[in-house]
Amino acid sequence: MTGMNFGILAARAEIHGWVARITWPELRSALVLLAMTFVILPVVPGTHIGPAPGVNPREVWLIAIVLAGVSFVGYGAVRVFGAERGVLLGALAGGLVSSTAVTLTSARRASAGEGAPRLLAAGVAVASAVSFVRVIAIVAVMQPLLLRLVAPAMAAAMLVAGFYAVATVHWRGTEKGGTAAPIEFSNPFSFWPVVGFAVFLGLVMVASRTIGETFGTGGALLGAAGVGLADVDSVTIAMSRLVPAPLGEVGAASAILAAVASNMASKLAIAGIVGRGRFAGEVAAMTAACWLAGLAALWASLTLAGG
Repeated sequence: MTGMNFGILAARAEIHGWVARITWPELRSALVLLAMTFVILPVVPGTHIGPAPGVNPREVWLIAIVLAGVSFVGYGAVRVFGAERGVLLGALAGGLVSSTAVTLTSARRASAGEGAPRLLAAGVAVASAVSFVRVIAIVAVMQPLLLRLVAPAMAAAMLVAGFYAVATVHWRGTEKGGTAAPIEFSNPFSFWPVVGFAVFLGLVMVASRTIGETFGTGGALLGAAGVGLADVDSVTIAMSRLVPAPLGEVGAASAILAAVASNMASKLAIAGIVGRGRFAGEVAAMTAACWLAGLAALWASLTLAGG
């Protein structure tokens, strides 16, 4: 019993020390995120409002929760694991949910001078690589027939993004001289910018769905590209369900790849508008390399299939 009591006392001292290190911005952000998820979300209506297809308030609020959650996870990872590992692990976890959210968070950190732009851009590359793997996994589960058209481009882009992240961290260094700049995040996330961007993404998705439903097959491609600005997974699932009718394999695969390409363009725009400077240049280089690798792999797969 004495040993157990000593262990409890030691653990309590460690917990007290951990609690003492929590700052007010961290506590406030945690409470806001909990309220967004468990207090507000249950009462937000899930029905569409306005002319068809309408705006789904619950869908918009879920986007806001994802954006805030990804930012909070990245902040916590840096606090626990340190700058280099924290940024990459946070991006890896965030990429499982939304690489767009990771990009927005990283862009804001870069703009505020919270860390090395190269390291933050490497986090975007990690999240992007995870998003490419997500697309392959969804297609494999929903419609394996599309893998021969989708998987080569996604795998090539994933390898390029992963190589960029590894090269940045282990070979190029994050600052001149190869040493990492100290990272001090001032706040896990800001509520109103998160909500504002969620509303913007929700409106983009509604407009894109309207185009897709209005203009048929050609509109499906345009709509997929528009929705892809905010969310690739929903497009991948929807297009996979439309095979073999009303869409053929080529049409569905083209829509999925268009959504992925537009999502990368969206992240590039976020990097340029929000992050700017060196961070934007790093993300632009990574994005261009992924586009080229994906196009080359798609061309090769189509050539082999035609042969």
